[in-house]
Amino acid sequence: MEHLTEALIENGEEDEVSWQEEILEQFESGLKKQPWTLIKAYKLKKLYQNWSKGIIYKDLLEDCLSIAIENLQKIIVNGHILHYTDEISEDELDRWNEFIADEYGHGRYTEQMDRFSNLLVKLTAAKTDEQKIIALDNVLGTAHGIGNVAGWFIQGGKKTLDEVSEWKEEKEHLTY
Repeated sequence: MEHLTEALIENGEEDEVSWQEEILEQFESGLKKQPWTLIKAYKLKKLYQNWSKGIIYKDLLEDCLSIAIENLQKIIVNGHILHYTDEISEDELDRWNEFIADEYGHGRYTEQMDRFSNLLVKLTAAKTDEQKIIALDNVLGTAHGIGNVAGWFIQGGKKTLDEVSEWKEEKEHLTY
């Protein structure tokens, strides 16, 4: 997490300590579920359709990026809290697992913290619109490959990303 913190601060992002504090405050406040936002399927489809034509709507891209960044942060910190801190007592563990669970009961955390941290660093380091959309595509591609994790980023989850992937394959001129 130290490498992640340094890289994110260098890119102008908050560090994981403030994310951890925010998540723990939400949990300790008695919230039943961790607040979670998904990228709307129609927005992602519109983003890719326009990108294939060489058009990028900055507001649309930034909206999708901000959701992906926030969700990556939460996934990373959830795993960090669960595995590397003593913030959650044994007595609170069941409630914590319910708090971070998605609608299918899967905890939103990863054992692949380095992989997700690297995706987050690349996403926050991207400067040009093309770098941003490629970094976002890498995040979504990784989530797509893990199945239910896709549902942690995009409305419709894997099904939506299957549709987008099929559509992208038809458009050979997308830049990667």
